[in-house]
Parts: sequence; C-alpha cells; structure tokens
Amino acid sequence: MVLRQTLKLAACGIAAGLLAAAGVARLLRSFLFGMSALDLVTFAAVIALLCVVALAAGLLPAMRAASTDPIETLRME
Repeated sequence: MVLRQTLKLAACGIAAGLLAAAGVARLLRSFLFGMSALDLVTFAAVIALLCVVALAAGLLPAMRAASTDPIETLRME
C-alpha cells in the first residue's frame, strides 16, 4: 500500500514532467544542434531512473509499515 502510493505520486510527477519537458523542448529546438528535441531514449532513461529512485525512497517506509504490529499501533493511539 505504501509503495503503491509512492509510485502513484511518482507517476503523476513523471507525467507532469514529460508534458513540461515536451513543451520546453519545442522552445529550445533552435539551441539543440544535431539532436532531436524529443529524444525518446533520454526520456525513457530519465523515467526509468525516476521510477527506481521512487521505489527506493518508498521501500524503507513500506518495510517499516509491514513490520509494525497493528494492535500495538492502535493501542498507542
């Protein structure tokens, strides 16, 4: 559940970043000599890297949440 929420948030950020990057790439097309403005390999590599980082960031809280006893947690409340 914790990892799912982390990856949902990362997916929203990636989608917003892709839209922004595509818009900015069109504006910067004149500065890119010998390169495509929408380099799919670069976009795919960045998406993969962000997914790995989000997974790593959510793994520790997910492991902590899975190791807690629900009864003890409710008693502390």
